[in-house]
Amino acid sequence: WFYWAYRQRKEADRLRLQAYIHAEELSEAKLRFFVNMSHEIRTPMTLIVTPLLQLIKEDSDAHRRSIYETIHRNAERILSLINQMMDLRKIDKGQMVMRMSKTNMVDFIKDIYSLFLYQAKAKNVKFNFEHDTELLPVWIDRTNFDKVLMNLLSNAFKFCNTGGNVTIKLTQDTTMARITIANDGDTIPEEKLGRIFERFYQTDVMHEGSGVGLSLVKRLVTTHHGSIHLESQIGRGSVFTICLPAEKSAYQTNEFATEQAVVQAYSM
Repeated sequence: WFYWAYRQRKEADRLRLQAYIHAEELSEAKLRFFVNMSHEIRTPMTLIVTPLLQLIKEDSDAHRRSIYETIHRNAERILSLINQMMDLRKIDKGQMVMRMSKTNMVDFIKDIYSLFLYQAKAKNVKFNFEHDTELLPVWIDRTNFDKVLMNLLSNAFKFCNTGGNVTIKLTQDTTMARITIANDGDTIPEEKLGRIFERFYQTDVMHEGSGVGLSLVKRLVTTHHGSIHLESQIGRGSVFTICLPAEKSAYQTNEFATEQAVVQAYSM
């Protein structure tokens, strides 16, 4: 009986390992396919956006400009999805280099907050940014952390009901800065919360998109030596909470940006 139990356990372990390897191979094949397609799509999309911006600049007709700007927003969304695929590939291969610089997180979030005001108005969503200080210095890679907030806010608006609420809240304790992004829209079943950051995973609620955005968010927050988790409850909606170290000592020397890189980041 002991020999039989031992064989059964070894066989179960073998099958679990086999399933894990298969899942990893499948994920890798999907990502490789998407990355290859991204390279093919990126150049023509860039060639579409450039003359489109010229049309927006030169055409004074309000109706046509509105149509051009709609096309531009959707073209930029496609480019954003392409860049997410390529970023994930860089992280997987260890090619994503973090360049941390001291940043006032209040001003940083305000800039991103302003980008979603039009969307909030169009969807009749109450959009608030709550913070109890005007200065909260945090060390982040501005270019990459921008992608974290943009992804989470895009999801918050996508799954928020018309007339609902989306709220960003920034707080600080002794060593951590905490950012929460909440919406009172559709909720995610508790049994699926643990898989929400898996690559290509989609729930019944979050069935739109490629299933890449939240995986990228998780990886980027981790590279910032931070953590992220999701709470989703009926009647409350969904709340993403990001915790980041607020002290420079949390990072290694080679993770800091040079003064020239900081200037370039501000000028972008």
